[in-house]
Amino acid sequence: MKYSISYNADIKLRKEADEIRVPFNKLGYIYDFMKEYPNKKYVINIDTISSNFDKQLAFVKAVVGDNYTINCPQIGLLKIVKEQGYNCFYKYAAADWETFNNLMEIGVSDILIDGPICFDMPSLKKLLNKAEKPINIRVRPTTSANALFANINNTFSVNAFYIRPEDTKYYENAIHTFVFDTEEYIEKEEVIFKIYKNQVYIGKIVEIMPQLNQNILNHSITLNIGERRNSCKQKCKMGDRCDYCFAAFDIAKKLFN
Repeated sequence: MKYSISYNADIKLRKEADEIRVPFNKLGYIYDFMKEYPNKKYVINIDTISSNFDKQLAFVKAVVGDNYTINCPQIGLLKIVKEQGYNCFYKYAAADWETFNNLMEIGVSDILIDGPICFDMPSLKKLLNKAEKPINIRVRPTTSANALFANINNTFSVNAFYIRPEDTKYYENAIHTFVFDTEEYIEKEEVIFKIYKNQVYIGKIVEIMPQLNQNILNHSITLNIGERRNSCKQKCKMGDRCDYCFAAFDIAKKLFN
């Protein structure tokens, strides 16, 4: 698994990370770092194409080669950037297979996924094997924008998508990069980054996933929950009677807290 962290994180963590995310207007801040670490991947966040766009990207490519991609917040902008020959991907997550396939057809370098797709790793792997060129699959393991879309309480249920640090191994076959770009403070992003790099966490799960809102010890949850969830296709959302996630959390509450 590869791990992504913000450009303004502590330099020691940037050295540990596989990928650095940086806004276009902050590129100058990390040019020296890029020169020292050209083999890391650099994600450049843009809102529009500025007058010095090509000049800045030419410099980036001269330093890091193909180890970059551009994060685009609109499909129209994504297509323009792609037509100009740059590596790029769509900022928002694909939660259904039609959207996923559309992005593949555009020829993006990366795809951020969420929702039901994240519960079907075997199908995802099959699609990736058929792709004309490698695609980097990204997830935010601690939150689900898809699950929060219409939730006025800003919380998501235990059967929504998330990946605990210990469950990383069940997703490595199809998912390539963990991203922690939704944390409110850089200090918190740094802590979450360290936890997932170590792939173990013994504290309360609400501390790393506040929107899950479950005040139970992470290590009290059954160890094989990730193995079950990575291929269950989220059938509980389609009327199936499966209550595995709810049962696992209920047992954890009763027996260990």
